[in-house]
Amino acid sequence: MAASLFIGRIVRSREGGPIRRILCGGRPSRTGYYSARKSQGRHLPWESRLAELPAIVLSDISWRVAGVMSQSHRLDIFVRGQPVPLHYIPDLELTVEPSLAQEICSGVPLAVASMAWDPKPVLSASPSRLVLEIKNDDDPRNDDRQYRSKLRLAKEVYQKLGYYFAVVTRSSGIDCVDLTSVREITADRFCKYSRTDALFVQDYLANRGGCSLLSELVNALGGFPNTMASISALHFDRVLCIELAAPRDRCRVALVERER
Repeated sequence: MAASLFIGRIVRSREGGPIRRILCGGRPSRTGYYSARKSQGRHLPWESRLAELPAIVLSDISWRVAGVMSQSHRLDIFVRGQPVPLHYIPDLELTVEPSLAQEICSGVPLAVASMAWDPKPVLSASPSRLVLEIKNDDDPRNDDRQYRSKLRLAKEVYQKLGYYFAVVTRSSGIDCVDLTSVREITADRFCKYSRTDALFVQDYLANRGGCSLLSELVNALGGFPNTMASISALHFDRVLCIELAAPRDRCRVALVERER
């Protein structure tokens, strides 16, 4: 469809949270809410326990993601010759490092890109917006021609608005990693830490070239029961990044720098 034949409009809630609340409504599938650290503690609705929920968790835990929101807006697409606009509500909208958006849109699985580690992580001064459609492999809409057409049209509109857009399928984009390895870290996402701890961690890593073993950092902080919880919270706040996919005894942490 030619670009001149349609225009798009993004509508957001006045409160800044999800524009739509999900109710089960007698459906057999499970629905629920997840409190993400990077959504300022808002309860984010999800409609699929095996697809949307882990996608939210992966986004929240990635050091390359600054903000997470599900059902964040409604995209109205006005097509010439059609009296009623098309409506599309995305599963996820993320504020991300440009590198993450580019990787996912080029075909890197969401789980792999989200859990990727960098020994010299640097946050961009100009983050990108990434919109994701999360799909189960057995979603009946996968064979719906009109639905697929709407997604293609939504992608074009988002691109013209300066957003990245990608469709993530559960089998290829999410199930390729074992999320049990990050359960301890996600459980501590709302842990509070002191400014003294944050400054100590920054100085400790800076004096070691920006990187060290996680076990060494835990011991340097005293090895107290809540030490790992504080380090996990610092990871969510992007003060440091933990090598999520590595075994605990070989796991490394790196100091996150800001682009100047």
